[in-house]
Parts: sequence; structure tokens; C-alpha cells
Amino acid sequence: MFHPVVRDDRKNWKYLIKLFNDLLRMDGFELYEKNHISGRAIYGWRCVDHKNIFIQNQVKNLNHSFDSDHIRVQIEAMNSAIDKNPYDAIGKSKELLETCCKTISACSTLQGRQGRLPQWERNRRASNRRTVF
Repeated sequence: MFHPVVRDDRKNWKYLIKLFNDLLRMDGFELYEKNHISGRAIYGWRCVDHKNIFIQNQVKNLNHSFDSDHIRVQIEAMNSAIDKNPYDAIGKSKELLETCCKTISACSTLQGRQGRLPQWERNRRASNRRTVF
């Protein structure tokens, strides 16, 4: 798409590169001018930051939703293991998911005993009622 052999220079391909890079940077990558052929740029990709912005935003959301020191410790352990030991990071992520599910289940049970379900559960049930097959 961006290689000089197939690129249409009459179109605004530089704008597309900017859009692609805006999306790729969220995952820690970017397209850049790697080389030139006949005076025209050839693009490659590279890592721009080993910290994934998407993951950082998810961590903030988890910390806000599940305000718990235990979850914070799990997230820190998982993030520190990503580069050093990815298999350990995967195991930690499974533990984190299990902890989140248990927290949601406990919240749902407590709210159910009080006769009021959490908003997310009320929304889910309402959307299921509207579903017609």
C-alpha cells in the first residue's frame, strides 16, 4: 500500500500513514521511512515504546473499578514479567482474570441479596430481553 511500486502518489497516502501511526502507537509501533528507492520512501515498522498504551489504559480502568491492593500487586507482577518471562505474565493474567470474575460475582451476590442488581447486570438482562431470534 505504501511501497513506491504500488503507491498512488496522486492520492493523499501521507495522511493514511499518519492515521495508521496514530492507531499503531497505541500498541507501541509505528511506520517509518526505512529506506529509499529512486528517491521515494520505503516504509518499515519499528517499536516506539515497550509500554503498550492500551494496556496502560486498561490498568487504570481496572484499578478504578477494582480498588484493591491485591489486584494492584497482580497487575504490577504481570507487567514486570511481560518482557522477562512472557509465560509467567500469561499465568499472572489468568490469575487476574479469575480475581476480577470472583469480585464481580461477589458484588453481584451481595447486591442481589439487597434486592438490587448492579447496573451492568441490569443492562445485560435488559439487552437480553430485547434480543429477538
